[in-house]
Amino acid sequence: MTKKESATICEKFACPAFGIFFGSLLISTAVGINATIDGIQASLVDNSYIEGNDVIEEGCNSDSDEGIVTCEQTQAEKYLSGHSGTSGYKHDIYLYSMQNPGEFLTGAKPRLHTVGPFKAVRQNGAKDVSSFTDGVARYKMATGYALKTVDPELLEQEVVVPNMHYTALLAAGLENVYLSKLAGQYYQPLTKADLIANLLTESASAALTADEAALVWDDLVGPTTDDSTIKAALEKINSWDALKKEALLSHIAKVGQERAALTHGPGAPLFVTMTAAQALNFNGSVFEDPLAKVDIGFGCMKTKPAGESTVQVGSAFKDLGAYYITQADGVDQRCNVDPDCQNQQAYKTAFAASGAIDVCSSDSTCSPMKVEGFEVGSRLPANLFHSEHGVSHDAYGEGTRVTMWEPRVGPFTLTNSGAKTFGGVHIHRWVVSNIQDRRENCDGDAAQGSKGIDCESPMATWSAATWSEGESPPLYYSLSAFQTPPKVMYKSNGKYETRQGSVRFIELEESKLMTVGPYKAADRVVLLSPPALDPSMYFDTEVNTGNVIRMNQPIQQNVRIKDSVLVAGGVDVLIPMFVATEYSAASAGGLKGLRGLQGAGQLEIGMLPWLKSIGSGFIIYHIFVGLGRVIWGMPKPVTLVEAEQEDGSLLVGAS
Repeated sequence: MTKKESATICEKFACPAFGIFFGSLLISTAVGINATIDGIQASLVDNSYIEGNDVIEEGCNSDSDEGIVTCEQTQAEKYLSGHSGTSGYKHDIYLYSMQNPGEFLTGAKPRLHTVGPFKAVRQNGAKDVSSFTDGVARYKMATGYALKTVDPELLEQEVVVPNMHYTALLAAGLENVYLSKLAGQYYQPLTKADLIANLLTESASAALTADEAALVWDDLVGPTTDDSTIKAALEKINSWDALKKEALLSHIAKVGQERAALTHGPGAPLFVTMTAAQALNFNGSVFEDPLAKVDIGFGCMKTKPAGESTVQVGSAFKDLGAYYITQADGVDQRCNVDPDCQNQQAYKTAFAASGAIDVCSSDSTCSPMKVEGFEVGSRLPANLFHSEHGVSHDAYGEGTRVTMWEPRVGPFTLTNSGAKTFGGVHIHRWVVSNIQDRRENCDGDAAQGSKGIDCESPMATWSAATWSEGESPPLYYSLSAFQTPPKVMYKSNGKYETRQGSVRFIELEESKLMTVGPYKAADRVVLLSPPALDPSMYFDTEVNTGNVIRMNQPIQQNVRIKDSVLVAGGVDVLIPMFVATEYSAASAGGLKGLRGLQGAGQLEIGMLPWLKSIGSGFIIYHIFVGLGRVIWGMPKPVTLVEAEQEDGSLLVGAS
């Protein structure tokens, strides 16, 4: 080939070759970036599900280059392991302390202030697995709590709190048994004559016959009386003349209360003074009821064992594999929440035999609580980068509702209030729109069976009685300081309302929880320093993975005091015990990683297709240029010629 021919080839194809090379470079760059992003997203999808601890993967690395665990064995190990040290969900506790226990007994409204916060973490223990296969985990797990920082001065601060043992007896109708024991302590160094004289001094109606005096002295306040003897004596006293009975029991209550007040403060035995550490049961601290010798701390920091749970975590369940609970405490339904279920013979037989609470059949009146819902704090269904394992945007988009399951609280409903941002990360905010309490048939329609157990619960509260065993205090849950969360606006998706696209409000204040009940709990107490907490319950999830990156869950526990002989007028009131607010938020580093992840997703639908298009355009254009030069040859060179005209101007032309 001559130099002239070589030059001709270069002239013909140098420019098209460069264009094709540049276009190919753009496409390969875009494809490489796309493959990297797809790999990360695939790892995240894989990480979202666990198929079991029996899955063996050959050559599996426990961690990918991006730090995303995809090895099934490692995933299973991490899922089954517990927390230790100060790791775990943030769990701040505020104790309420009664400021006027003595005045409350005489009819004053209770006044309380808060002590805290005690900054703790909730620590799930290692899971005791019975089986973990096909995406279903069955295990038992204890839950404990640890303080992140220990403040000895705060822990030793005294608080005046309700006596849990006494409130349990009050709810069971056994208050006079306890007071009789206290009165017995007063009278033990005295005589029967002293008892008779004291009664007559207070009321002429309290004149006792010899047999009646013997019954009171020997069986009610005697030094050797036990609970069964006192109960039998009270049953006999119930048949007495009303005035005489009232005079006797009023005297027993007065003497018993005064006796307790000498050593345990003016509100005793209904209220007692203990340290914050004892109320929390921190590090084994306890406070025993003076008579029963049982711990009456609130148990906020006690390790709580649990029955077997069943959780769906596998990809075969798709949306319901997002850590979806189908069994808790060994049952898949709780029949003890409905009196109509408890009246079924099958329930009575099973409960009498073993204490079982799950043996009943749903019918027109019996509606057991179904144990089902997404696990709090894990994740909710999402599109998973539009993979085959994900769900469509509309399936769990704005306006969608899901059920959550909280141990020892039960199910509650979240509504997706729409897309928002947190730290530059795109999120869905899920807001509590309904607490699934038991306020059914509160009008008492006989055709619908019994009234729901929460029909008589004070407004803004729901009963915790079904989570207790035996004679337990009348406990009730509420949001912090009995507050109502603010309204939240969202756009209807047409699933639950007739008009798709209409603007709706999440108004918990309009629900039965807030509107049905004998009174508003907040109206009967004075909270001098309520915890400065956001009363909203919400969960923020990352839009692609559904992982919860921020949550707020402030739950208050209260005890009901009703018809006590110690309280003037037999007032009915809920006394707040403590607020436990569980919350979490992604760290600055975590948010930065999520912003990068979402930015990469935007590249996939934005810049990368654009780069591929430009690269393809370069290649196609320059292929045609090269072909054109082969077929029609190189363009002829153009020579510019200048000519001077008569008027002196230049004329430029091509030749």
